[in-house]
Amino acid sequence: MHHRAAACLSEAQRLSSLHGLGVLDSGPEEVFDTIVHTAARVCGTPIAALSLIDAERQWFKAQVGLQGSQTPREAALCHHAIQGDQLLLVPDATKDARFRDKSSVRGPPGIRFYAGAPLVLSDGARIGALCVAAPHPWRLEDGQIDMLQALAAIATQALEMRAALRREDRFCADAAPRRAQVRAQALREQASRADDAVDDQLVYALLHRAGDDTCGRARAEEALRSSQQFLSQAGEIACIGGWALDLRSGHLAWSEQTRRVHEVDDSFVPTVEQAIGFYAPESRTAIREALEAGMRAGRPWDLELRLVTAKGRAIWVRAIGEVVCEHGRPVRMLGALQDVTERKGLEQLVARQSATLRAVIEAVPANVSVVDRHGVLQFANGSFEQWCGAPRAEILGRPLAEVLGRAEYERRLPWLERVAAGETVGFETQALGRRDGAHWAVTCIPLWNEPGRTDGFVQVAHAVHRHRVGEGPLLPQGQRDALTGLLNRAGFVAYMERQMAENGGARLAVLCIELEPDAAVPALQGPAVRDRLLQLLAQRLGGLVRPRDAVARLGRSTFAVALAEIADAQHAGAVAGKISAAAQDPFEIESQRVASTVRIGVAWGLSPGQSWTVLLARADALLHRIPAH
Repeated sequence: MHHRAAACLSEAQRLSSLHGLGVLDSGPEEVFDTIVHTAARVCGTPIAALSLIDAERQWFKAQVGLQGSQTPREAALCHHAIQGDQLLLVPDATKDARFRDKSSVRGPPGIRFYAGAPLVLSDGARIGALCVAAPHPWRLEDGQIDMLQALAAIATQALEMRAALRREDRFCADAAPRRAQVRAQALREQASRADDAVDDQLVYALLHRAGDDTCGRARAEEALRSSQQFLSQAGEIACIGGWALDLRSGHLAWSEQTRRVHEVDDSFVPTVEQAIGFYAPESRTAIREALEAGMRAGRPWDLELRLVTAKGRAIWVRAIGEVVCEHGRPVRMLGALQDVTERKGLEQLVARQSATLRAVIEAVPANVSVVDRHGVLQFANGSFEQWCGAPRAEILGRPLAEVLGRAEYERRLPWLERVAAGETVGFETQALGRRDGAHWAVTCIPLWNEPGRTDGFVQVAHAVHRHRVGEGPLLPQGQRDALTGLLNRAGFVAYMERQMAENGGARLAVLCIELEPDAAVPALQGPAVRDRLLQLLAQRLGGLVRPRDAVARLGRSTFAVALAEIADAQHAGAVAGKISAAAQDPFEIESQRVASTVRIGVAWGLSPGQSWTVLLARADALLHRIPAH
């Protein structure tokens, strides 16, 4: 639990944790872009962002649907999200005194709905939020809320893992040279000791096993003779200790670094059994068998095992051993020992993060796949597997053209060429030759392996128009409106009768909508512009409801929306508010901005035995009495 720790952190401590991540003002990274696009898809919002709250600004590590990379902190709704550990939900920011005067609400992007899941680090610092937003009132289902919070947890893990990897990189690039200078004198003194052969033989073991595995023995020995001090420093820099075991006398010698790893002082005299005893119980069998195989057959080993130091600290070590033979008989063992606890921890963190992300991807109600830069399918979730009708083992490693089918692949090729150039693209398609005949909304997000070079893409697709079928060719022509492609009256009747037969009318809502274009439109621009206005409004209506709902054109400027399985009249009213806001946004027609308004009548719920036509009549009556605000 982080909330107690977070409550004790000052703003200075919170900012210190944020800055310690080293992520502010960094470039795009595929894992964060994927998380943000997934959040937008799952929540059905046009806006999503991974927002980090700095001292005076809100900076976006990844975003979709927004302009720019940062905003002033006072304009950020995410500033309020980090005040607690729970998801912050704002159904309509214009009606919330905390937010209605913010520039992001009053001006672009005109946020009305907002949901933000705080990013809480392991030290309790709330550094930002994974948020979704929309320019109209909206609400999330329980499953969408759970998914947003799970994605926020993944984003937090990814940020901390990224910071840990950066620290390891800095150790390799910066700390090592400084440590070499500090310890050089100690190494020179060590070379004169009786056990100086340990370090000489360590260097050979490092070159032959732990370092450049392509080097042969002769090259290693020549390197040892020509630059012994440099190579000894290399072993020290890498925190690698050495050991040597004389098989004739049983004498075991440890280098200084090996003593540091075991946390023993210079007076400690190790034996083979004591050395084995330092390993954790579950690792002792492996190291004992390696030693016995070396003594018996001269077999080398390279293992990663658990070890407990003299001070009781549990660590991971890489243990390397080789056997020196004389006249075909093993006479001496040489080895290297390196503390790899930090790397092992990072590997385990990556594994946990990957498992969590995979679980989320498997749970997302969409087809998710990854294609490499050669066009070969590298990953597919269970939904994609079901859609293909073939086990993942049979489709992974195959070209996408084979998996999709040549005809469908060629239809998508223009978009795939754009994503290969680094552009995130979205489109709708009806996959040819599939049994369900469904339409699919597809988003392709490029992956990057270095700045300026794509390394494949992530493809996310979900089925649409299973009920809102008026926008596609799934209905008979007699049920589709020729101008807008929506359901016509016959199609609407068929949909409503199907809903009544399947679910009854208790949770059914109907909205009647009448378009009222600017009075100057017919006179100045003619009926062609009016037809185009109807088409554009139809597109907006189709984008505001769920796939299970229906949108129809019933008259010249009259539309109807049927909402299935609506919990209450308030939900239907919220959809009406979205439609009203969308209609008020001017339409671009022939390089001109055409304004319009709509009137909306809303009716919800039927009593037992009533016909759906009662709902339509009630909504129509309200339409002509009450203009939409």
